[in-house]
Amino acid sequence: MPVKRALLLLIVCASGALAVDPPELRPLKGDKIKGDLVGITDKEIVLQINGKPVATPVETTLQLDFRAPTTPVGAYAQVELTDGSVLRCSKVEFKGKDSVLTLVTGQVATVPMTLLASIMREANDVKLVAAWKELLGTTKRPRDVLIIKKDSGALNYVEGTFYDATEDGKKIDFQLKDGTEKTAFVVEKIHGIVFSRQPDPNMPARLCEVLDAQGAKLFAKSAALKEGKLVVETQCGAKVAFAPEALARLDYSKGKLTFLSEFPLPAVKVVQVARQGRTPEFRRNRNPDNTGDIRVAGQKYDSGLVMHSRTEVTFDLEGEYREFKVVLGIDDNVTQGSEEPVIVRIEGDGTELKTYEVTRKGGAQTVNLNIKDVQKLRIIVDNTPENILGLGSIVDLADAKVSK
Repeated sequence: MPVKRALLLLIVCASGALAVDPPELRPLKGDKIKGDLVGITDKEIVLQINGKPVATPVETTLQLDFRAPTTPVGAYAQVELTDGSVLRCSKVEFKGKDSVLTLVTGQVATVPMTLLASIMREANDVKLVAAWKELLGTTKRPRDVLIIKKDSGALNYVEGTFYDATEDGKKIDFQLKDGTEKTAFVVEKIHGIVFSRQPDPNMPARLCEVLDAQGAKLFAKSAALKEGKLVVETQCGAKVAFAPEALARLDYSKGKLTFLSEFPLPAVKVVQVARQGRTPEFRRNRNPDNTGDIRVAGQKYDSGLVMHSRTEVTFDLEGEYREFKVVLGIDDNVTQGSEEPVIVRIEGDGTELKTYEVTRKGGAQTVNLNIKDVQKLRIIVDNTPENILGLGSIVDLADAKVSK
């Protein structure tokens, strides 16, 4: 077969799949699988593996990975929707009652302005983002807020009510809180908008989180593959059709898998024993010195706990999980202290499940425990009697998570 014809055939055969580089599916149980994506519904994900379609139910899927997300180069606007979805946009336009959002990835979505929570221009500028947070705080305001950037670079705001934009999108009506008439503001001169809107108590349930290749995150009530594009509808009703190269991850893990570092605080009890007037360190998702990521045996972990002797942490699982997984080890950032092992005891409802000795030389230990029907999971980090002061008795619980 001629080379050109062979290449054409290859392209035609691949056109039915969503991504040239096959995505990887991580199921709730079992090994990861990789193949061309040929179908997605709210019920199942279908990958083509060795020429055969393999369907995995959404209810047993944790996530579908396409590629690692990146940070946009240059200026972009951050648009938040009323369901919490955050879009990164290269352009934000208005037309009447609608907003036209061009994502950094190139997708274009027309979204009713009633679904917008806020718009922040130049969200790539960390100083402006900090100034925004300092100016507005976290208190919800009873009126809409219009933010202006002065010539000096400082931000200022006024409160009032936003109305429709003109059809050409150049101006938008705004009425000051103490005013009686609407004023047409030039859209290009508006740095940001915060709409005063209450969340919809009848909002549909979340199916998954969709992360695009430039870091936008959409909370989807549905996601389906249609004509080679993933059509996502958010919980508040906004729709975006993603091209293959625009996707990073579909995360279905909510409610199935929970990282211990993200457990809701009311369900976590921490007990620490102070020594020589110093309370032991307890950190989430940061190394012992709070200077960077958790690292064990050269491997970086985005999630985890750091516990120093003696610390006890109890998680209220309410009997909803079946498996506990964690990687135990001494953080690469810890270079001094006793060579005595750190003792890690794991209990379920007061009964010891397993006890581990963690040492620098021992590297990383992978733990996988059955916790079916366990109501309270307790993790205790302690030192040996030989290391009475607990010097260096600090351990990483990297990638600690429970799953159903």
